[in-house]
Amino acid sequence: MTNSETPEQTAKENSFDLWASEIKQIGCSDPLSLFRDNSFGQINLDRAHHGGLAQFVTGRPALLSNLVRDPLSFSRALSAARRIKAKQLSLS
Repeated sequence: MTNSETPEQTAKENSFDLWASEIKQIGCSDPLSLFRDNSFGQINLDRAHHGGLAQFVTGRPALLSNLVRDPLSFSRALSAARRIKAKQLSLS
């Protein structure tokens, strides 16, 4: 404990470290803390069209062609969407 840390902060850090070690002992990979950015199963919405993105964010159904308008980006997004759909079907 350094001079700037309070006993409460140290206790919180210790309990967080204990919690994190318990999670690591479960044995499964954690996709949130071990996130790897790739285009294989992810659709990049950084350059999505603002109209389609607004519709998507509100929860209404949105066509992929409304989200991604660039032909090359659309083909990549379509391939990723097909892989995601196939994985969803295999899991269900």
